This record gives sequence, C-alpha cells and structure tokens, in this order.
Amino acid sequence: MNPSTENQPSITQKQTGKNTWRRILALFTIFIYALVGWLRCREAFIYWNHFIDLDVWPRPLYFVLSGIGVGLAFSLALVFVLFKTTFAHVYLRITGCMFLAWFWFDRIWLIMREAFFDQLEISVLVSLATLFIIFVLVRKKDYQKEKTHDGK
Repeated sequence: MNPSTENQPSITQKQTGKNTWRRILALFTIFIYALVGWLRCREAFIYWNHFIDLDVWPRPLYFVLSGIGVGLAFSLALVFVLFKTTFAHVYLRITGCMFLAWFWFDRIWLIMREAFFDQLEISVLVSLATLFIIFVLVRKKDYQKEKTHDGK
C-alpha cells in the first residue's frame, strides 16, 4: 500500500461529509419554516383583538389555521428528515409544493396590491429557498434503505 494515499480520505468519506452538511442545512432550514408557521399562529392569537379592531382581512382565524398548517407540516418534515425515513424526500417535496401553492395564493389574492409588490423580492427568495430545500438539500438517494449483500 502506498503510504502517501493511506492517510487520504476515501471518496465515500468525502461524500459522507458533503451529505452531512447538506443534511444539517436541510434540518436547520426546515426548522425555520416550522418555527415561522408556529410563530404565525402564536402572534395571531396574541393580536387577535387588535386585528378585529383594525378590521384586517383575512380574519385572524385564517392566520391561526394557516400557521398551524405550516408549522405542523414542516414539523413533521423535520422529524422525517431527522430520522431518515424512506419517504422523507417525497413528503418534503409534496409539502414544499403545497406550501408554495398556498404561499403564492396568499400573496396574490389575499393581501393588498401594494403589499404584494413591496414584498415581491422576498416572496421570490422564499420560493427559491423552498425549491432549493426540496430538490437539492433533500435527495432521494440519501433516504433509501441500503440493501444488504443477501438481497434484503
């Protein structure tokens, strides 16, 4: 064996290191999405009467329910990715696509026109970040069960 190549990491070790950083980044960003959902729900409860007094549309119940939906969906995704379930990538892609559909529906039809244009850059960045998470950070091959040599 050549001593100069003996201490160098193998290709599988390098790949595992890349997968680890990608997985940590995925877990962190999914946690942020879940946190934002739960905070949306919490703040809607806290400012419920204020929203009613201001006659905010949509009503505070919408903010509570949408916060619970986003928080719960991404909390489940976080658990699935954390425990490397075989369907984590599928669940996260479905959740991410549903989130983007709701996100743009909310932005286009439920907020004021001026707010839509003022927040357009941020909305595009959130969409790009979501696509990055569901298609780049969480990949199918990282969540497949490894087969043993006897075919099981």
